[in-house]
This record gives sequence, structure tokens and C-alpha cells, in this order.
Amino acid sequence: MIDGYLEFSFNLGIRSNYFSIRSSIKINDGELHHVTLTRDKQIGIMELDDKYMSSAVSQDGANELNTNGKLWIGGCHSLPNGLSSAYYQNFIGCLEMFKIEGILIINNVQNPFNCSFN
Repeated sequence: MIDGYLEFSFNLGIRSNYFSIRSSIKINDGELHHVTLTRDKQIGIMELDDKYMSSAVSQDGANELNTNGKLWIGGCHSLPNGLSSAYYQNFIGCLEMFKIEGILIINNVQNPFNCSFN
């Protein structure tokens, strides 16, 4: 989330070329939101609350996302240099459920740190 807007970013191998989609509405309103993020090769799709959808196609080049075993959701302790300053601020909020390729990764977390929906 950057300045209240949901942002979906990824890099397909060109370190200085981060691809981003930003939501058209702010989501830092204290309400729960349903988000679906999809990446298929160079196409990125963001669906928000089943009514707002944004999509875009990244530049020609790589099609695969290789995370080298690491995937950061909302922040990490050490990001690479050269990103926009907004990327260096960690996510503050709640995640109730998180899936990757249909596999449940996070579900009904009990008493998460800094979450007002407990």
C-alpha cells in the first residue's frame, strides 16, 4: 500500500524496471477489502472488492518471475537500493487470508500485531 492505494509490483528480471499497477481508490479506510492479484507472464491484473479492476502489460522481455525462494508481502527487512521511497515503508494493516495459486498460506490469523479487526 502506498499513500492509501493498493499497489501490485513485480520485476521480471530487469532490476531497474519494476512494473506496477495501483488501485483507483484508497483502501486505508478501516474496512476489510477483498483483493485478487494475478500475474500471467507479462500481464498483471488487480481486482479490488469485486468491482474495481486494473490491468496492464509489462514491457517485452522475460515472462517468468523467479523469486529465488523469497516472496515479500508488505515489506522486508532489507530492500535493494534504487526503489521509490514509498517501497521502504512497511505495510500497516491486516491480512485475514492469503493464497498463492489457490494454496492457503495465511488463514484467520489470531491476534496479529497492529490489527484492529481482532
